Amino acid sequence: MKQVTFGEHALFQMRERKIDRGVVEYTINHAEQKRAQLSGRVQAVRRLWLGQKRYCIVVVYENLQKHRHVVTVFITSKVKKYFRP
Repeated sequence: MKQVTFGEHALFQMRERKIDRGVVEYTINHAEQKRAQLSGRVQAVRRLWLGQKRYCIVVVYENLQKHRHVVTVFITSKVKKYFRP
């Protein structure tokens, strides 16, 4: 598996939103859905439960030759928008 690196913006978002690195790496490696973006980046999405509510964690990263570079991370309650069956 490729090494995962984090950009400053991603690290800031993870601190602000209390998202653990392990959760981000797990989402990249075990995404329920992955979509290529027009920018060439990849959007990895997993559904999760927080309390009794369903959310999605979304990780946007660049798939580089030797590693994956995380650009941003967020958790959203808009499951239908980000998770498409």
